[in-house]
Amino acid sequence: MPTGQGKDAQPEGRPELGEVDGIPLAKATCQEWSRIQNFQAKPDDLLICTYPKAGTTWIQEIVDMIQQEGDLEKCQRAPVHHRHPFIEWARPPQPSGVDQANAMPSPRTLKTHLPVQLLPRSFWEQNCKVRDGKGGLTLWEETPFGFILRGGS
Repeated sequence: MPTGQGKDAQPEGRPELGEVDGIPLAKATCQEWSRIQNFQAKPDDLLICTYPKAGTTWIQEIVDMIQQEGDLEKCQRAPVHHRHPFIEWARPPQPSGVDQANAMPSPRTLKTHLPVQLLPRSFWEQNCKVRDGKGGLTLWEETPFGFILRGGS
């Protein structure tokens, strides 16, 4: 239901919108944009990039289960939004996604719904790598749910 009348009425629970490079984003995210763009990725970060409403939680839980070697207790250590924060999260008074990520130990698993062109440059500059049993490679993998930028040691 709209909270008011007229063309500027916002549905309840929906954030007010702003824009970054022509992309509509929550106004609170736009106000934090400098901090988001200056976020410092680490070489061992894993960034889950998905389209909204496209199975983000499923992907996070699958990735976490793999990282925790199937240990259910470890996977239930905290709510998923604490284990894998959105880097663009900005909803005061809650901690921002940047603050949550900066407080995490490495290796970090982070998530985003940002389009590729809006990702913080540091994800590209860190040249995230993944190692399989045969050697290292850089991997930006498209899945049916979106993209996963894989990092590793």
